[in-house]
Amino acid sequence: MTRDLGAERRPIAFPAADSNGRWAGAVPDMRKGERTREAIIAAGRQIFGRDGYLRARMTDVAAQAGLSQGAVYRYFANKDELFQAILGRLDEELFEGSRAHRDMKDDPEGAIFAANLGFLTRWWANRDMMCSFREAGISDASYRALWEKVREDFRRRFLDAVEAQLGVPHTRELELAVIAAQCCLEEFAYSNFAAPMRPQVDPPVTVEEAAAITTKMWLASLDPFVFTGRERASSSLRAPSRAE
Repeated sequence: MTRDLGAERRPIAFPAADSNGRWAGAVPDMRKGERTREAIIAAGRQIFGRDGYLRARMTDVAAQAGLSQGAVYRYFANKDELFQAILGRLDEELFEGSRAHRDMKDDPEGAIFAANLGFLTRWWANRDMMCSFREAGISDASYRALWEKVREDFRRRFLDAVEAQLGVPHTRELELAVIAAQCCLEEFAYSNFAAPMRPQVDPPVTVEEAAAITTKMWLASLDPFVFTGRERASSSLRAPSRAE
């Protein structure tokens, strides 16, 4: 049976329980309550995406959701609880979306491309929130730690797949190569999709082009440790032509 990149589902990293053991944003399991909570989360996505982590205000979230401030605070004690709940959803979208339902043993290049395409597609769709997460990490050490936990989950899934599908054991050098490839992927996404000073490429970089280029970077980083003496691709990968 073909195994994908990371068949095991790992625990959601967000939100964390508070000092009383209550999950951030927990509410009674009631249909109306769940609808209200979802409306607040949707409004929070818009406000955090528009204003960023530092400037976002719960008063604006309440107005966007069409609720009183008191109603919002019934579900989320402060903006960090709401932000963490949103990040939990975003984390799952990125993690699940970047699964590669291909076996690296048969087509490592295709498997890595599929994973990168899934990740970048969801990064693009959530680029405003990704910028807010980045801003939060710069200003707050706890969010930097959360982002590193997200990175570690992705990295562990990939390393486990490499060992299971290609028979290549974990080594420090291999893990460092994966970290380097991760950094390239994240920075390429930010600089081309969201940074205020984006490269002036005409026409702009598409998600498919970004996936193709970053896959080549991944392969170059991993080649000495994973693909030595092994056919790494069934066919040459190239960025799709805009005429196609």
